[in-house]
Amino acid sequence: KVDGPSHMGYGLMWGSHTSAIGPQYRFVISSDGHYLVTKWVGGRNLPMVEWSRSRHIKGDRDKLSVKKTSGGMTFFINGKRVSTIDYQGFDEYQMGFNVTGRLKMAVDSLVVSGSPRKVKNRGSLRR
Repeated sequence: KVDGPSHMGYGLMWGSHTSAIGPQYRFVISSDGHYLVTKWVGGRNLPMVEWSRSRHIKGDRDKLSVKKTSGGMTFFINGKRVSTIDYQGFDEYQMGFNVTGRLKMAVDSLVVSGSPRKVKNRGSLRR
């Protein structure tokens, strides 16, 4: 996070390009030390992990990771596991960032790895 209120969320999103079609997942943190995992489907927000406190959030420069494992989807903040949920799958492989409110966020990199898939590019990062 570069600037903005400390209680607003910012982070990763993946799945469908629109929550109206869904599902779309979001893994967000706030610089006041909390994180949340949600699933948007049919225009509804379904919390998978409610806002929870994490001592691993630095607030100024944080690394978020999501890893699909045999046990589900595991979420990491700065290399430390914070939650695991059941893997529920998704139809589209869109990936990007979620920024709420009047936050400003800077991104050093987005790394996606795993099995090769046919992915359509629906947009690009803008500076």
